[in-house]
Amino acid sequence: MDKAGIAVPSKDKLPGVVDTLISAVRAGELDDMFAQASKQRLIAPQPTWRCYNWLGGDAAALFVYGHSLAPNDDHVLRFIEKGKVGRLYVSLYGERDTPANCAIIARAERMSAVRDRFPLEVAFFGAQDAAVWGSH
Repeated sequence: MDKAGIAVPSKDKLPGVVDTLISAVRAGELDDMFAQASKQRLIAPQPTWRCYNWLGGDAAALFVYGHSLAPNDDHVLRFIEKGKVGRLYVSLYGERDTPANCAIIARAERMSAVRDRFPLEVAFFGAQDAAVWGSH
């Protein structure tokens, strides 16, 4: 670590780091790389980080209620993708074929598609019918 608290790679790994940074600058992804690293550095010591680690665990099922599975939460969704949860149940609000629900369905199915060693079965349910907070 240097004085600013930044991890400095050993000299033999430096060319790879430099190449990665140059590629990211050319692709316009440097801000995304730093934003992601900053976000992880800020949340790692927090109790929510333990929750993220649990998402990657080996629970039999995970229910996702009232979540858009939007790209701004990819850092959370990747824990599910890399984990061992066998079944993912995702709520949809309203008609299945709305643009928002189609995006949710596509993202959930993509989480299943990237799994290699531990299959992920995805199912959807109506958020309005779930009575999560008690009776209707």
